[in-house]
Amino acid sequence: MCFSNGIPRPPFESNAEADSLRKQLKQQKNDFEKERAILQQKVELLSLEIKDMKEREYKNKQVQESMLSAFGTSQSETPTQKSHREWQAQIKV
Repeated sequence: MCFSNGIPRPPFESNAEADSLRKQLKQQKNDFEKERAILQQKVELLSLEIKDMKEREYKNKQVQESMLSAFGTSQSETPTQKSHREWQAQIKV
């Protein structure tokens, strides 16, 4: 048998096999897209968590500095502040 364009039609078994492979491919693509969307959401969530943690760290640092100032510690850099600044420089991305 031939199609109207003159290309021979594959045997019925091959057609069924091709359909099965198409379905498998479609399912794999759908699974991939789902996994990709989930991973993108996780990345976004982790980015927000990092942002929140940085803000919290900054606020805690301000509170600590104001407490040290209230106790009469000089405004010069304390060893804790120096080590914190060095640590931040090491983790800059």
